[in-house]
Amino acid sequence: MNCQKCEGNNDVIAFQKGAERMVLCADCRLQLLAPHFQVPESRWSNSACLGYAILGAQRLGYSQNQIKELVRAVYSEFDLTSIAEATVVYELSPY
Repeated sequence: MNCQKCEGNNDVIAFQKGAERMVLCADCRLQLLAPHFQVPESRWSNSACLGYAILGAQRLGYSQNQIKELVRAVYSEFDLTSIAEATVVYELSPY
């Protein structure tokens, strides 16, 4: 099943929005829910993200083992969560 908007196949689901049946991928669902959350792919760097995480953890006094665990956890999210999804998580978080 492909997304009706972009023809992609990343986590595509069918759902009802009011009376309308929609078939959208994860990225297009996020755009539908939060259209102002757009992160240009050219500005994203996994390495920069991990660097920020390391710097923040060091500033908080995390041990090397704690930083290693944090980096591994964040790194694994790169494959599981889109940039748009991560942006929404951050923007809606209390942090």
